[in-house]
Amino acid sequence: MKPLLWTVVVFLLSLSGTRGNGVLFTKHPSNQTVSQGKEVRLGCAVEGVTEPDIMWIKDGEKLYSTDQVFLTLGEQHWETSHSVKSVQQQDAGQYWCEVEHQGQTFSSDRAWVTVEGVPHFTEEPQDVAVFPNTPFNLSCSAVGPPEPVEVLWWLGGVQKGDPKLSHSVLRVPGQSRRGVSAEHVVL
Repeated sequence: MKPLLWTVVVFLLSLSGTRGNGVLFTKHPSNQTVSQGKEVRLGCAVEGVTEPDIMWIKDGEKLYSTDQVFLTLGEQHWETSHSVKSVQQQDAGQYWCEVEHQGQTFSSDRAWVTVEGVPHFTEEPQDVAVFPNTPFNLSCSAVGPPEPVEVLWWLGGVQKGDPKLSHSVLRVPGQSRRGVSAEHVVL
């Protein structure tokens, strides 16, 4: 009885990695979160097909790209990648690859690409008119994604302090000279 049971278990395990007709995905695209403007690369590999036509799909639509690369891993083992050099919000979505073999379409697992935006200012420093030697404050706020957002101040071309979490206030001591230039940078 035990040898028969063992044979059944081995047979079931050998079927678990296939997608039918000998087509096996050995690499699936993976979920990725990237900042806007950065590169994203998705990979997919399929085994059991001679010279496959592997297509990339985004949200149910075929992608036609000159950035797709194919590598031969073996006689019937192929890998492809799809990349976007400078990701934008419209590149966010669900991606997978498909291969057609003997009249059937086989799909890899699906992966999500999430695109984080670039922080932007919600409050910028305003011009201030004060009497000489009178201290004053400048304020700045920014939001992401990505969070948290830090603000770095520059006064007269010199960095003032370390980055501070948004909302940030810069206390400017009284100035005897006329005109002060303050810059702020979001990190």
